[in-house]
Amino acid sequence: MSCNNLKKNISTPIAQAMGCFVFCVLLLSACSEGDGRFSIKGQFKHLNQAQFYIYSEGTALNGIDTIKVQGGRFTYEKEVRTPQTMILIFPNFTEQAVFVTPGKEITIEGDASHLREMEIKGTEDNEQMTAFRLHANTLTPPETGEAVKQFVNEHPLSPASLYLVQKYFIKTLPSDYATATLLLKKMKQELDAHRKQMTAENEEDLSVTILSTAVNELLPKISGMKTVAKGALLPSFGVKDINGNRVNNASMKNKVSVVSVWASWYYTSEQMQRKLRYLKREFGDRLYLLSVCVDATDKDCKRFAVADTVKWAHVCTGEMWDTPLLQTMGLQTVTGNIVVDAKGRVVATNLNERELENTVRRLLKTETGKSTVRK
Repeated sequence: MSCNNLKKNISTPIAQAMGCFVFCVLLLSACSEGDGRFSIKGQFKHLNQAQFYIYSEGTALNGIDTIKVQGGRFTYEKEVRTPQTMILIFPNFTEQAVFVTPGKEITIEGDASHLREMEIKGTEDNEQMTAFRLHANTLTPPETGEAVKQFVNEHPLSPASLYLVQKYFIKTLPSDYATATLLLKKMKQELDAHRKQMTAENEEDLSVTILSTAVNELLPKISGMKTVAKGALLPSFGVKDINGNRVNNASMKNKVSVVSVWASWYYTSEQMQRKLRYLKREFGDRLYLLSVCVDATDKDCKRFAVADTVKWAHVCTGEMWDTPLLQTMGLQTVTGNIVVDAKGRVVATNLNERELENTVRRLLKTETGKSTVRK
């Protein structure tokens, strides 16, 4: 099939799976639309100067990039060879998915004081996502879940559907893996049917091919996410920390342990790390900490670890949400955590800062304020 024929069939952007979802990206650089660049142009009221973060789970960006806002406006351009899902992180640490396609321009308009009402235009998927988000703003959480189900049933070939399934049923706590599985199976059925039809016509839809790969890889991983439950033994693992030291289940033997997730660009997760530092200083070797940093490079993670006078194991592979340890542990959110007792059994997962402190103190049989602080 010629490049021109192929380009006619690439009509929708495709969402790369977020967090722990890895899938292969087909490179068609010789057939890329236009010069292979996309652009995002934005305008925000009540915002003069600011800095946004942007990253991609695909091949478009090597790590996290920044977008400078001047006078309420910004322009961001990048070369891409395949459809991608970009994630914008705003100064208040909210995130927004933007679906990009080679050669396409995306526009964002909004009010900095009402980011939930921003409008993203330029492709059908972004406009459908905007319509969903504006509608969801008027709904209660249970109603939003039903709206996601309806969206997926109406748009099973859309990357926005994959993003919404992850956001509302996998990454939102408590997770609803059963509903996520049902919706992903619906998408798989429609994607397989579409690909079969395209094969019969000797054509290929690149965006659907990549989305199908993502769904097929995500479905079996959901089963693994269910294994880390209260009362279960912590899954077996073995990794190297940022200093090259081997870390595994034996490292936690006979110790109360906390496995946690953080990122340098997410303030709440840094607060959680500071709380863990405080607890580690107080309890010393009685408490074992293993922190997984989802930054795109280990630079900030190493800076954090070196500057800290309290030492514990940090893992940062640069794979962000595709870090294998996160998949093993079923951790899906920044600030996600698992508390393990001295027998290696999971006591609790995904606690907030106060719950985490109280649980650790209870397990160590120490009341708040009565422990001897280690210098």
